[in-house]
Amino acid sequence: VGMYPGPDRSPVPAQLFRPGMVAMDTVYKPRRTRFLREAEGRGCRCIEGTLMLLEQAVEQFRLWTGRTPRQVMEAALRAALKRGE
Repeated sequence: VGMYPGPDRSPVPAQLFRPGMVAMDTVYKPRRTRFLREAEGRGCRCIEGTLMLLEQAVEQFRLWTGRTPRQVMEAALRAALKRGE
């Protein structure tokens, strides 16, 4: 389906979502994809792709340096998203 400026589509028909399900997207731009909007609208707990992006970066940094500055990396990601990067 893809990242911005790709089409606003969902790989899952909305009627398949049920309350209590967890829906996680791997797309981080836009943060609220059609997939997540439809899941949320049907009562699902939604996890944005930004979480996966952050956790991958933290693990990669740990593998290379042995350190895990998660808070610093999360702040940098939030700042970049706020600027629209």
